[in-house]
Amino acid sequence: MYGKSLNRGVKMIERVEILVYFNHRSDTRKTIEELGATIQYLNKKAGYAVLYVDKDNVGSVTSGLKRMKGFKRYDVSETDLLSLDIN
Repeated sequence: MYGKSLNRGVKMIERVEILVYFNHRSDTRKTIEELGATIQYLNKKAGYAVLYVDKDNVGSVTSGLKRMKGFKRYDVSETDLLSLDIN
């Protein structure tokens, strides 16, 4: 058993946290979910949302955010990388 991989056949999904800042907009949740991101927290009063995105889809989601009406800016968290084990 020693020296052999115990994770044989395990598929890992790496997710990245993105903080999105926006102007007040009523359909923000719907627009963000259409981009393929998971909304972890949304605060319309403060004008920001916390999203989780698959590492492979970060580029497409961020380009979609730039085209979103009411978008101000986004920050990709480099330290918070969530790995999920799916079997």
